[in-house]
Amino acid sequence: MCLAAVALHQHPRWRLVLAANRDEFFARPASPLAFQSEGWLGGRDLQAGGSWLALHPLQARLALVTNVREPGVPAPPGAVSRGALVTEALLDDRRWHEGPDDRPRQGFNLLQLDLRAASGRWFSNRGGPALLAAAVHGLSNAQLDTPWPKLLRLKAKLQLALRGEDLEAALFDALADDQAAQDEALPATGVPLAWERALSSAFIRMSGYGTRCSTLVLASADTVRVIERRYGEGGAAAGQTELSFALSG
Repeated sequence: MCLAAVALHQHPRWRLVLAANRDEFFARPASPLAFQSEGWLGGRDLQAGGSWLALHPLQARLALVTNVREPGVPAPPGAVSRGALVTEALLDDRRWHEGPDDRPRQGFNLLQLDLRAASGRWFSNRGGPALLAAAVHGLSNAQLDTPWPKLLRLKAKLQLALRGEDLEAALFDALADDQAAQDEALPATGVPLAWERALSSAFIRMSGYGTRCSTLVLASADTVRVIERRYGEGGAAAGQTELSFALSG
């Protein structure tokens, strides 16, 4: 993922509400949201084998990863795929409780959400860790709640959606926001100005790169609902998957 906002204990029904966009090169192969043979639910990165956002229904776990934008910083020798952080958190009790191991990786953020307790933790090899309070939080390609314009807009729209009548429609509208930030508000992350502008919207359209899917996760005391909308280059609709499962225990 490259942009995510999560509300914990902010809605009368859904104790956890997550809205997230995955931005990636369109040439990188991936499979859509589905139950995988290892028992987790999510899309699979077919190049490295991990995932960007996935859930484990039996363990009531959700994990998502974003990269840290740091152009010019080379990958450390023997770097492990960041997508493996997601599946390791879901499947390995030690990694879930203690956080990622210290194997070399490029800069990452890992968000772990407990679907039963509607609680969460943030891990990164560029800061943290931190517990998530009962509030609205956001994550992009910097540390947790770094006030980039698109993250502030998404968090604000999530807060409005929580008070509205059609939560899902409002959240998908927020994730589809392609308004770029004003130049004076842009972060300085080391990429060219034209890239900063193009990457400053929630929904990204660039040549060969952009928002590949938008995902909603809604968790009540006993039910989890997951919706994934997929896009082709230029934002063309490429399919949608909706799944629900019961929370046991």
